[in-house]
Amino acid sequence: MKATLLISNLLSRTITLNSYAANSNLIIIDNPNDFSLADEINSKIISQNINSILIQSGVSSIPLSSSFAPFTNVKTIFLTSNSLTGIPESTFASCGLLEECILSTTITTVGGNAFAFCHNLKSINLKSVQNIGIKAFFECHSLKTIELNVVINLNNYCFKNCYSLSNVTGLTGHRSTLGYKVFHNCWNLSTLRIHNQLALANENYQPFIYSGLKEITIDSGVNFLFTGCKYLQKVTFSDSCPLTQLKSHIFEDCSQLSVVTLCASITSLESYVFVNTNITSLNLFNVISMKPYSLYNTGIKEITINKNINPSFKNYVDPTTSDLDSLDPKFFDDKNIDDYSSNKFGCICNEKNLKKVILGSDVTEFTMSLFINVSISQFQLMSTNNFVIENQMLYNSDKTSLISKFNDTKTENYEIPNSIPSVKPFSFISCTNIKTITIPDTLTNQDYLCAGMINLQTAKFTSSQISKIPNGFFYLCHKLSSIVIPESSSISEIGDLSFAYCFSLVNLMKNDLTKLGKGSFVCCVKLSQISSEKITEIPDFCFMGITDTTKFNLPKSQSIGYCSFYKSDLTKFDCPEQLLIIKDLAFMNSMKLETINFNSKLTSLGSQSFDSCSLKEVLIVESIKWISNTCFENNPDISFKFDENSIFGADNKCFYYKNNGYLLFTYGDQTGKFEISDNVKYLDNNGLRFKTMQSSSDEGGFLINAGVTTLVVHHNVVSFNTDLTNFPYITTLCFDSFAMSDTKSNSLSTLNFYNPSLDYYELAFPTSPTAATVIYSDCVDNVDKTIDPNRYIKSDGKYDEECNSSYPDAYIKTEGKLTTISEDNAILQLNGYIISFEEPKSYRLSSIDIILICFVSVLSVILIITFVLISIL
Repeated sequence: MKATLLISNLLSRTITLNSYAANSNLIIIDNPNDFSLADEINSKIISQNINSILIQSGVSSIPLSSSFAPFTNVKTIFLTSNSLTGIPESTFASCGLLEECILSTTITTVGGNAFAFCHNLKSINLKSVQNIGIKAFFECHSLKTIELNVVINLNNYCFKNCYSLSNVTGLTGHRSTLGYKVFHNCWNLSTLRIHNQLALANENYQPFIYSGLKEITIDSGVNFLFTGCKYLQKVTFSDSCPLTQLKSHIFEDCSQLSVVTLCASITSLESYVFVNTNITSLNLFNVISMKPYSLYNTGIKEITINKNINPSFKNYVDPTTSDLDSLDPKFFDDKNIDDYSSNKFGCICNEKNLKKVILGSDVTEFTMSLFINVSISQFQLMSTNNFVIENQMLYNSDKTSLISKFNDTKTENYEIPNSIPSVKPFSFISCTNIKTITIPDTLTNQDYLCAGMINLQTAKFTSSQISKIPNGFFYLCHKLSSIVIPESSSISEIGDLSFAYCFSLVNLMKNDLTKLGKGSFVCCVKLSQISSEKITEIPDFCFMGITDTTKFNLPKSQSIGYCSFYKSDLTKFDCPEQLLIIKDLAFMNSMKLETINFNSKLTSLGSQSFDSCSLKEVLIVESIKWISNTCFENNPDISFKFDENSIFGADNKCFYYKNNGYLLFTYGDQTGKFEISDNVKYLDNNGLRFKTMQSSSDEGGFLINAGVTTLVVHHNVVSFNTDLTNFPYITTLCFDSFAMSDTKSNSLSTLNFYNPSLDYYELAFPTSPTAATVIYSDCVDNVDKTIDPNRYIKSDGKYDEECNSSYPDAYIKTEGKLTTISEDNAILQLNGYIISFEEPKSYRLSSIDIILICFVSVLSVILIITFVLISIL
């Protein structure tokens, strides 16, 4: 028999069970007051083994499961009340026994976390639901099928970690907006059609990454990503798909992806489109533009090119952005700093199985610079009008230019025939067995001639007139160790990227160098020395990634260029005698650099020129007249000394102009309370270089260092033009007799501050009277009081959010406890950082108070004198 418990009877403490059909029990709730009887209902559910709750009309709101325990002890919940239009946030969160929920058609909204952690939830009807909130079904491990017939918004993580979810229907025929990681870790999803009415809430909010999709058809013009879909096998872009570009990382780490059919509208491939996939054959159809690493480590064996492909790399690498460091280290060797050259390369990289290239009839121009670390053994021509194949060599139509020498697996010593008038870049990239190459007189001016010959060890020049190594000539020749030129020749100029990534190069050929090219010795980690009395400029990127074994003797150099020693392993650097300028980012990320010795002529230090080094004590010479405020950032142990007549000074971790007291920058590690130097008179945003947030991997999450939390400004400061909203963890500002009118109006809008010029012991409240206010002692004592600077952002093994204070999962690691002191006062103690939530009080003394204090003081003096006289007598 099925039994029903009439909750309204509970109000009179009389319980009646009416008999129904057998098998299970049911509790009916039709009155909001029934929810106040949680204990009685819960007891009955447990004792009678009741499995279901039915909520009928008359109920227009539902309590949280955390306050209504019966929800956590049943398997089925019926929400049939027509008065219900939505399920509030966290209503059924952590109902571990819940298996089924039936919703009325009036319910159109499911709030955030509404069913989160309902691990046994198997079924729920969502046919009428239009909005599903953040993490609404997070960790519903048993949920298998969902119908989304009218859904408009699927918010972030709403089905994340629903491991059993295999069937999603109804997501067609109407416009739906999807949030971030909607189906993350839904490994049983199989087939999905991405129709043209699906939209992204934000272009960075990708709903399908790291899901179990196996086959997808794409009709949409929106760039959805499928990164990490490890079971994805087949992708079809329909003929109606309007996409023109495949976005970076779209199929990265789809390790089982073997079949991809592009549509005619796609003309461009961004970087990392097909990284770590299992594609064996790809027809590029109408693709005319590709970026670096569009294909990387896919296992592809055959590729069809139908159009002239123009590699697009404009501003691809910018070391001032995090992109340079966030790239996987496996890409570092071939990182393109090639904005300085017309020969672009690296679209298809590390494809060791790629052996066949099919050139369509519309292809009139082709170059092997599209490839890096690829060995082609076969070319198939769909037309013989544009190219000629002869003796395993691919030429242009009139044989005036060699495009590729291929399918040569035996030759180790190769002499380029004099009959070849010109050679295209990377023409010998497929000749992986060649160890020695001889270059005739006619080809000594060809850019990138030997580029990509990863096993080349020796290069011989026959021309007695050679004086320059052309741009990129030995680019990516990892094993190159010897360059031979005639005795009568001497090299005076080295072009851009000429020896970039020549890891084995120790000594240069005979030279009398007058000019170096940009990026010419990138990552030449074994290079023994560079010496020249004639070189006047160290150009951009020139010695990027160099090691401490290289000795430099370039006394006439007057400038060190942009990123010249970026990410080097130098531990010490002595500036050339004639050096005048060190440009932006010159030594940035040279993390072993501890000593820099400036010469007596140096005048200028550029932006971030020594950012993220390990400098200890730096002597600022008299000749330096300009220093960027970011020059020495992220050097935690740095200190400064100065020539007697230097225009700069430093103390208390403040670097300033001596003549006017203008703060140029703060430096070194700064946490907790920070006091501005007494020598500083002028403050603005550029001078405060506090690091209030810095992330690093820590057991699958990210550790955040909060930095300075209390700023002390002394009376010497005459101008405080600083907006402290740029420093999210500075919560307290202490003024030492400083005029408030000189501050920016919005500086103090969210801060607690203390100003003794108002009145002794008076607390200033810039916001509401009940705002949390740091008490007086935080500003006047010498104890470093600070909230624990360690902040931790919860993550699931990969950092995929911006670290900022608004991130909802951020929390402060603390032992803070709220202790009630009295009815109208509470104090929250966080590791010594005391915050008062009481009403502000002014401690001014009345006239009577002053008279009483004076009287007591005089009386005390008389008593003391009397006691002393009695003792003497």
